[in-house]
Amino acid sequence: MENETIGPPKDAAAAHADVVAHFLGDHARLRGKSEVLEALALRVLRGDEDLGTALRLKGEEIQDHLAAHMVWEEDLLLPLVRSLPGGRKVAAQLFSDHAPQRARLADCLLALADEERRPAKLAKAILDLTAWLEHDMLAEEERILDIFSHPPRPNSETY
Repeated sequence: MENETIGPPKDAAAAHADVVAHFLGDHARLRGKSEVLEALALRVLRGDEDLGTALRLKGEEIQDHLAAHMVWEEDLLLPLVRSLPGGRKVAAQLFSDHAPQRARLADCLLALADEERRPAKLAKAILDLTAWLEHDMLAEEERILDIFSHPPRPNSETY
């Protein structure tokens, strides 16, 4: 017998690993941008209101990255998740999470574009955004790592 391994062929397993690595790597990059944004927001809250423009620019940068990340998830990650045993339910949940995420992003972009908004108020909104983003990424990572690392359970959804 040439291939006695159980599971997907090595090329499929490698493709899965590449997708998961990209997903986690992008979350790491988002976290890095989030940390910079948080640090700026905290400085603004401590009285350095001259950083309002920098806060807006970094906020817009993370917004753009997050929007592109969601498109990547929908175009590449979710179709792969759907193909896995039990994956349709997970993919549907992840996809349905994107609508409120997009709404929150739109609200933040409006707040960032409002140059009349006091920097301290903007900083508080940014801190709320970064906390929400971290919570959301952790939940997504748990779901994705679970679906890629566990074999299907008896009586689990297969399609």
